[in-house]
Amino acid sequence: MELKYAKDLIETLEKHPFISRFDDQNRKFFLDSLITTPIPESTRFYVELPNNPEEAKLVSKTDDDYSHLSLRRVLRNGKAPGYEMSWLKAFWSDLLTQQGLFGSNALTRKLRESDEIVKMMCASRNPYSLLAKYETHSNTNDTNKPLVIKIRPLVIISGATDFGPILDWEQANMIYEKEEGLIWPLPKRISAEEYFNLT
Repeated sequence: MELKYAKDLIETLEKHPFISRFDDQNRKFFLDSLITTPIPESTRFYVELPNNPEEAKLVSKTDDDYSHLSLRRVLRNGKAPGYEMSWLKAFWSDLLTQQGLFGSNALTRKLRESDEIVKMMCASRNPYSLLAKYETHSNTNDTNKPLVIKIRPLVIISGATDFGPILDWEQANMIYEKEEGLIWPLPKRISAEEYFNLT
């Protein structure tokens, strides 16, 4: 990706209501990950970014919780309009959501179903937008409560002036989990109400 577009996206990412400004190291890490990502000419809506554990950076930490951020997809704004989801893809997207899985490809399809967000993408000063993943682990030091996890997709559109539709979409696609099991704790999907009762 060209440097000017990558810089613009990182600056926009730092203005997201759920993100604090990065330190220099994290800013350079995310900027480099975009600059080194080739964006060839294509009819595809998105370009996948590496999905390795080391690609998720610790961006927030308190006594009882911590949050990781990872960039998941570069979105080609010009390819956003005119999408119709097949019944098979719709079924798969719903299944992933019900299972509590963060499916970046499924989320990119759901994103294109929002007329308001598609209009923002088409009006953006940048030919690209971003889909990111913000994952928060809470109750890390409270042995009386289970570890709970909140996973929020972040949509980054340069030049967007109304965060309302973006935040509503992100909220509607959030995943809440708690870890269960004494020997091998595994995450289990829970409701938002149960999550907030446990935090």
